[in-house]
Amino acid sequence: MEQIRLKNIVKTYGRGTVKTEVLHGLDIVVEKGEFVCIYGKSGCGKTTLLNIIGLLDKIDAGEYYWEGVSVNQKKAKEIAYMRNQKIGFVFQSFQLLDDYTVLDNVSLPMGYSGVKKKEREKRARMLLEKMGMQHRLSYYPYQLSGGEKQRVAIARALSNEPELLLADEPTGSLDEKNGRIVMEILKELNESGITVILVTHDSMLKEYAERIIEVSDGKVVSAE
Repeated sequence: MEQIRLKNIVKTYGRGTVKTEVLHGLDIVVEKGEFVCIYGKSGCGKTTLLNIIGLLDKIDAGEYYWEGVSVNQKKAKEIAYMRNQKIGFVFQSFQLLDDYTVLDNVSLPMGYSGVKKKEREKRARMLLEKMGMQHRLSYYPYQLSGGEKQRVAIARALSNEPELLLADEPTGSLDEKNGRIVMEILKELNESGITVILVTHDSMLKEYAERIIEVSDGKVVSAE
């Protein structure tokens, strides 16, 4: 089943006469349950593409379809709901809240979804146990290693049971050992039925994906 379709996507940054077109008529399709790697050099537009897929950024031209329904026609409230309920995000910089414990970091997104406190904590504990972080529940991010932070970030990304997980250079701040642990976790999550889209410039990570979409200068140059 087709989950994501982007048709003739154009994205431009800047104002007036000073504009830079980052994506130039880009097309991609992602099937439900796929593990896709969007690969390319730094500055090629792959993170911009991921932000568009994740509904964090708007397109200037083109069409975005989610399971056959046009996202372009949806209202801001509907898009915010999709972003919160259907998509999980994992970033290179972790983006954990320093003033919150590990348990609270994972629980927080569920609060925005109206999940009651008792259920939030129960689900957060379960996710952290799945990530091997049950012994760090009361720790703060500054007390964790890079690999531990990313496992907490993955647990947080899964807190609202998303259909799609977006990972932007998830191993970029990690050593080789922890990087492999994180990639194995992403692979297992994909095998459980979650669609995973990975963005990276690291050719070593391509082996984890079922399909590789290579981007260069804002265009798809191959889709293996």
